Amino acid sequence: MASKLSREKVNHLSHLLADWLNQQEILLDPAAKNDARLKIVDVMSEQLRQFEEIESRAHKKLAQQKNVAFGSTQYDVLFQRYCEEEFARLDRPT
Repeated sequence: MASKLSREKVNHLSHLLADWLNQQEILLDPAAKNDARLKIVDVMSEQLRQFEEIESRAHKKLAQQKNVAFGSTQYDVLFQRYCEEEFARLDRPT
C-alpha cells in the first residue's frame, strides 16, 4: 500500500513545507520556521509509523487465512479492506 519514505525524504519534504510557509509569510521568525519544520518531521514520522503498523496488522490477518494466496486479487482486496478498517479505528474517539 504505502511505500516507506526515508528519513532524508521526510526531511526534504519538511524543508519544502517550511519554505512554503515562510514564502506565504505565515512564518516570520527564522526560529519559528525551524520549529515548524521539526514539528512537520515529527508528525510525518508518526503517521508513517502508524501506516506501517496498520499494514503489518492487515498482513497478519491475511496470513491466518489459508485460502487466500499472497498477490492474488482476493488478497489485494482483503488487504485494502483490512487497512481501511484499521484506519477507521484510528479516527474513532476512544
